[in-house]
Amino acid sequence: MKTSLNVRQNPGVLLLFATFVLLAALALRPIAELDLSGMVMFGLPMGRMVWTIPLFLLSFWVLYALTRTYLYSSIISWLHVLLTVIATLLIVMVLYMGIAPSPATIARHALVGHTLQFLFLVLLLGQLMYVANVGLGIWKRTKAS
Repeated sequence: MKTSLNVRQNPGVLLLFATFVLLAALALRPIAELDLSGMVMFGLPMGRMVWTIPLFLLSFWVLYALTRTYLYSSIISWLHVLLTVIATLLIVMVLYMGIAPSPATIARHALVGHTLQFLFLVLLLGQLMYVANVGLGIWKRTKAS
């Protein structure tokens, strides 16, 4: 398994860079300062949920490294990576706004919730694009054989 860290050749590297950016941001702005007791999302305590997001991106980078030869289109790969990275970074920012609200967002909890739902749908669309990209790539290889 040979991986290139050139973003132009391998869009999956953007997932790795986003992972490092999130880890650096979380390390510089400690989550421990916030009172997350009793806050739960997707069945996980919020303190752990925030740290699983970079692991989520890292797992997609590993998937790209393993399935790079099966990918059908680089355009679909770019769309998947960009949708995933942008949606994930926005989800982290909106989560932070919901956890530590400013006076402007304190009365707009519904807006934060609707924004998270929309971003989750965008993230899900990106993952479906990845599955379609791998599926089309495998189908093309078996058809050519």
